Amino acid sequence: MSLKDFNRTDDLFSLCGLNCGLCGYRLQGHCSGCFKDSFCSKICPMAPCSVKHGNIQYCFECPEYPCKHYDGFDSYDTLVLHRNQRRDMQKAKEIGIDAYHAEQREKKKILDADLKL
Repeated sequence: MSLKDFNRTDDLFSLCGLNCGLCGYRLQGHCSGCFKDSFCSKICPMAPCSVKHGNIQYCFECPEYPCKHYDGFDSYDTLVLHRNQRRDMQKAKEIGIDAYHAEQREKKKILDADLKL
């Protein structure tokens, strides 16, 4: 299997659990996300793993999650979104991705309103 088979449709929550919908880097247009042929998909160890496991959309859908890719995952990156990855992934798994997205859209509305002040 190759990355040519990698396909994702969610631009709000990444394969590995980053909350893209609230990411300032993405909102400023500096991130192409983890989509087919994006820079991130070419360097991400989770992209080929997704293809191997049937092109899952989120790592929590994999029977092997959490796997070796998550060993030390949140101990080296200072990006705020990385600090909450495991927690966000667990919440999305528990309440379902649609409910998770609804919560994040509400948070974004609050954030947008605060930025206008």
